[in-house]
Amino acid sequence: HLHGLVVQLRDRPVDAAGLAQVNHLPFYDHYARHLSPKLLVLVFVRNDFRGNSAVLNDNKRWDPDHAPYTFLKRADDGTIRLIPPDPRWEEFLFPSNWRWDPRSLGIFRWSEFAPWLHRKLPRRIIWSGELSRRSRIEALSLRPGYEYIVEDWDPSTSSGQVRMLDMMLRDEPPPVFREALEFVEFALRQFQQRANSDDGSMVILSIHDMDDGNSKYSIRLNEIAGRLGIPVISQYDYIVRQGGRVEDAHFYHDPHWNAAGHRWAAEALLEYLKENREICD
Repeated sequence: HLHGLVVQLRDRPVDAAGLAQVNHLPFYDHYARHLSPKLLVLVFVRNDFRGNSAVLNDNKRWDPDHAPYTFLKRADDGTIRLIPPDPRWEEFLFPSNWRWDPRSLGIFRWSEFAPWLHRKLPRRIIWSGELSRRSRIEALSLRPGYEYIVEDWDPSTSSGQVRMLDMMLRDEPPPVFREALEFVEFALRQFQQRANSDDGSMVILSIHDMDDGNSKYSIRLNEIAGRLGIPVISQYDYIVRQGGRVEDAHFYHDPHWNAAGHRWAAEALLEYLKENREICD
């Protein structure tokens, strides 16, 4: 239901791409909490490692001090605090460097040739999402209080999504990425506190892309969840144990779950609940 509410926001002039756990807190408070849920399941994907950071979030135009969703910021005393949405967020958008993106055309919904051709063409010909992301980060680094975001990191060489995620996996991530990991832990703790105060339980469902190709993502998540005492259910492990193929859990040209992915997610959760019945007592 929370995911559906986020999707509905696409009817508004808000780019809902890249929403992570901290952004979902108000949705839980407003829509779910009055239902007194006995079990809270947080679905965690790779992008959530940076999505909880207003600086590293996938949106390329939001001002981190004036975002349309709840975010986090470190205060002068070092504490982390929640920043509520700014109703005037549209007045502070960064300039767009986007060119034409052909993926908005309907042909990408049914054609296999169009996505193939899109991947083959040089990215500079069709769209410049990485340029938008990089220019925003570089502009932010010139703002007082944000100088640290380029410390030990050159966004001109590693501002792409995959390279940014790889920075999270270093033994000693640069400061802005280390902060993003701390924001993940803070957001999870916020949900955990809500579940505990509502006399419920909480688990994390780690989806297939957390292990597919690089188990360091799930290792990093398990480190954070372990410190908080939150159980983690691995969809990847469940699919492998069932003899399935992880690539069959998502659409061919889209990393989101297809029907099989949804079914495996539900079955992984049900298996965990059967083995840990006390979590629903």
